[in-house]
Amino acid sequence: MMGVNEKLKKYIEEKGIKQAFLCKETGMSADSISRILKLTRKITAEEFLSICNALKVDPRIFAD
Repeated sequence: MMGVNEKLKKYIEEKGIKQAFLCKETGMSADSISRILKLTRKITAEEFLSICNALKVDPRIFAD
C-alpha cells in the first residue's frame, strides 16, 4: 500500500508539475518539497493540505 508521500509523488510526476511551482504556491522550501517527494521525510497534515490546495485537488483523492 502506498503512503501519502508516494501517491503525491506519482500524481505530480504524472501531471508534469514542477517542484518550483509547488514552492511558489505553498511557500515551502525547495528542500522540504524535494525531501517529501524523494520519500526521505514525512509530510505534515498542514503541508499536505497546502500542496493539495496548490494542485487544486481534493485531498481525498490520495486516500486509500
